[in-house]
Amino acid sequence: MFFYIERSDFMKNNYLLVHIPHASLRIPYICKRRLIKNIKKENVFMSDYLVDRLVSKSIKCIKFRYSRMFCDVERFNSDEEVMNNYGMGVVYTKESNGEDFIVFDDEYRSAVIENYYNKHHDMLNKKVSNIIDKYNKCILIDLHSFSDLFVKKMFDKEGSPDVCIGVENTYTSKLLALKTIKHFEKYNYSVKVNYPYEGSIIPNKYFEVYDNRLDTIMIELNKRIYLNGDRINKNEFNRLKRCISEYFKTIK
Repeated sequence: MFFYIERSDFMKNNYLLVHIPHASLRIPYICKRRLIKNIKKENVFMSDYLVDRLVSKSIKCIKFRYSRMFCDVERFNSDEEVMNNYGMGVVYTKESNGEDFIVFDDEYRSAVIENYYNKHHDMLNKKVSNIIDKYNKCILIDLHSFSDLFVKKMFDKEGSPDVCIGVENTYTSKLLALKTIKHFEKYNYSVKVNYPYEGSIIPNKYFEVYDNRLDTIMIELNKRIYLNGDRINKNEFNRLKRCISEYFKTIK
């Protein structure tokens, strides 16, 4: 069953929606019964660990309530998805070291896509459309984190910034991109655009039918700026949380 969280919004920018797809560590029974090894440590490593705690309860959010190792709602459900080559498409079959961790078959994949992946995107389409209909605009923030180790291991990329800003040529306005870059730089975080990740979430409904009332941007936070390993660096976490809170105010 799919769950989503809609948080109360007391701010003036009611047209803001934050999408948090990879923060959960929850593994549902449909997946647990197929596991062939313990994935607890890998689950934390792969997740956007604690990112959801950076967002104030005053902000509207849609959070996928299950681990990306079970279902990654930001992958394309097609053969064109590059991460299929790593066993990390919509339904993961391999850990970051390339080892299988689950008994996989087409029946399982179909069940996950139908009952979790599709329902998530239906909800995202609906929420964005409702905001646009009501406020004539929607700013969609796609919030993530990443680690230098994963980027090096999977993509052999180095020199990652503190904050990666993902933009889409059509769906991300220059004003939103500029405000985002300047804001994180004001807090002395290093920033790069579309490196090591690129792009941002576009709800399926708007993927091929452009609507200039939708403005989407991805924010990828390097885990090194708020974690020591898998433990919170309390001072830096609180600093980042203040930065995120102020950021939402700047884009209203």
